[in-house]
Amino acid sequence: MLDDISGFRDTFSRFARFPCVNPLGDLYCPPCGGSRRMKGVRRCYEPNTLVVADLECLQCGAGFVAVWYALGDNSGDEGRLAVLPRFGRGGVSMPATPDGVAYYLTQASLSQSVGALSAAVGMYRAAVEQILLDQGYTRPMLGPKLADLETDIQARKG
Repeated sequence: MLDDISGFRDTFSRFARFPCVNPLGDLYCPPCGGSRRMKGVRRCYEPNTLVVADLECLQCGAGFVAVWYALGDNSGDEGRLAVLPRFGRGGVSMPATPDGVAYYLTQASLSQSVGALSAAVGMYRAAVEQILLDQGYTRPMLGPKLADLETDIQARKG
């Protein structure tokens, strides 16, 4: 699998002399909704330090940029891997997701994929607030919107 560190690094180290590999391996493809075979073009390869690759789903054509880098502290850590989508919506939205919600979900997914967890939580919160706004809950701040939703649920209107 390309979405784990050792699988990604091992795949590209095996093909160190070849910039384009088709098919390359499997990666979860959000538009397809499952693990799909990818083809790839290596953009940068520094043995044991850095790999940058463009990946493309062979089924739907969705593109990704994958970056693996070593931490450089000789701790035996496998490094870090970030796989970022090239398409407009992130891995947690669907085609019918309203644009405002999809924007925040995309930002949250990208933040989470690079380890910026505090930023991801803020974006998920903004997505929830946008959903409530789209459903007619217009009071300022998330807390009052959630209170109004809870009241509507208890009154069987929500």
